[in-house]
Amino acid sequence: MPKPTERRVNMPRTAPPHEPDDRQHALRAGRFAANFLLSPETLRQRQTMKWQFYPPEILPAWVAEMDYDLAPAIADVLRWWAQAREAGYPYRQRDRAEIGLARAFSRYTLRAFDWETDPNNVLAVNELVQAIYLAIMAFSEPGEGVLLQTPCYPPFYQAIDDTGRRLRTSALVDDGSGFAIDFEHAERQLDANTRILILCNPHNPTGRVLRRDELEKLADFVEAHDLLVIADEIHADLIYPDRRHIPFATVRSSLAARTVTLNSASKSFNIPGLRCGVMYFGTPELKRRFTRRLPARLLGYPAGIGIDATVAAWDDGEEWLGDLRHYLYDRRAQTLAALHERLPQARIRTPEATYFAWLDLSELALPAPAGEWYRQRASLALNAGEAFIQGGEQRVRLNFATSENILAQVLGRLIDSDRS
Repeated sequence: MPKPTERRVNMPRTAPPHEPDDRQHALRAGRFAANFLLSPETLRQRQTMKWQFYPPEILPAWVAEMDYDLAPAIADVLRWWAQAREAGYPYRQRDRAEIGLARAFSRYTLRAFDWETDPNNVLAVNELVQAIYLAIMAFSEPGEGVLLQTPCYPPFYQAIDDTGRRLRTSALVDDGSGFAIDFEHAERQLDANTRILILCNPHNPTGRVLRRDELEKLADFVEAHDLLVIADEIHADLIYPDRRHIPFATVRSSLAARTVTLNSASKSFNIPGLRCGVMYFGTPELKRRFTRRLPARLLGYPAGIGIDATVAAWDDGEEWLGDLRHYLYDRRAQTLAALHERLPQARIRTPEATYFAWLDLSELALPAPAGEWYRQRASLALNAGEAFIQGGEQRVRLNFATSENILAQVLGRLIDSDRS
C-alpha cells in the first residue's frame, strides 16, 4: 500500500453531472453494491452513533452516516497507519501534514469545480461545526446578527446562541417545484447590525442546489448589505444529474473577499470520525482578519490519520465516489417511488443533492411530533423536523444512504405503520 507521502494525484477531472446512461449507470451502481454494501449484522456491530444510539429494535435512518464500506484509498491509509504504528508529529514531503492537506484541497477544487484556490489561504480544522463557531467569533461581535436560511442544520442555531450573537432567520419557500430563497423576507430580517450570512449549499436538509442565477441574486444581496458569507459546501460532491455545484466564492470575483468556504471529505466519503476539514479564505486579507482575532494555534490541528485519509479521498477517491453517486441515485428513486405510490400524503421535493429526504407529514395529522411518533410507534429513527426549523414538528429528515433492502424496511415502517 502507498505511504502517505506517495499518494497519487493524477485523477482525471470530474465529469459534469448528467442523466446517466442506463447501461453505464447499472454497471456502476451494481459495482458499488457488490463491493461496498455492509450487512445489517456488520452495521449493528459497528460502534458508530447511527447504529448504537438507539436500542437494537429501532431501525436508524437519521444521522449523517452512510451504511457503506470505505473507499479503497482510505482503507489503504488506515492499514498503513495500523502497520506503521506511528504516533509522532506527522510530517509529509518534508513539510507539516496540514500543508499537504491544503495542497490536496486546491487540487480537488480545480478538478471538481474548475476553481483555482491558493493553499496559503487554507486553515485545517477538526470539523466544520468548529469552523462555524470560529468564523462567527472572528467576523462579528456579541449582540450582532447572523442570518440563517431555514430549515437548517441544527448546530448552526447553537453556534449563534453559544457565541452570543442574534439569530435572524428567513425560511426557504416552496415555489411549487422546490425550495427557493425568499429575498423579500430575508431583506426584512436584516438590520444595521447583521454581519454574517450562513449559506448551506447544497442545502441540508432540503437537498437544494442553487442555480447560478440564484447565486447571482444572492451575491447582489450580500454585497448590498455588506455581509460576510460563511459558505458550508460540505455536500458539494453529492450532486445528482442535471445539477452542478458552483462554489459561492466563484460566482463573481468580488465575492472572494467576503466568503469563507467550509469543506471536508467527511460527508461524501463517510469519514466524520477521522475529524478533518478545511476553512478556505477567499483572499489573504480575509485570512489575516481571522487570525488576528483567533490565532491559528487556537484551532488545533486534525490528527495525521484524518489528514492522510482526506488527502487520499480527494486525490484517489473519484472512482469510488462516482460509483456511490450512481448507487445513491437509485436509492433516491426508490424513496421517491415508494412515497409517491404508497404514501401520497407525504410532501417531498426531489433532493438535488445529499442523501436526505425532507418530508412534510402534516397531512397525516399525527397526534405527536413526527420524529417522536415514528420512533415510538414504528421503531424507526428519523431526524425530527423541529430541530431544523421552528414549527417543524410534522416534518422529518430521512437518510436513504443505505442498502436497497434496509431502505425497503425503513420505507415500509414509514408507510405501513398504524397511524390510528
